[in-house]
Amino acid sequence: MALEHVLKSYLDKGEPSDIIDKLKENNVCLVSFFDQVQIHKAQHNSKIFFQEIYNAVGDAGFGQDGIVQAASKGYQTKIIYTYLNAESEQQTDFILL
Repeated sequence: MALEHVLKSYLDKGEPSDIIDKLKENNVCLVSFFDQVQIHKAQHNSKIFFQEIYNAVGDAGFGQDGIVQAASKGYQTKIIYTYLNAESEQQTDFILL
């Protein structure tokens, strides 16, 4: 990930209201966010635990693969999360908004 094209924020594992405040600070559309959370929870059949938010800056954007690209009209926000797979092993994935 080209660091000059992204801003990174950490999500503390605190109260849900703290996480929502951090998402608002990063201009994340909460309706889209919660829709994606439900989709990803159903896909993994697991709770998900948020880790970090990356925002594309300038004319950069995230592609479907989650990699930031300069001069891209891709997604503006990438949220990293972890979940437990069927074998109870921790896995990492991301949500693009």
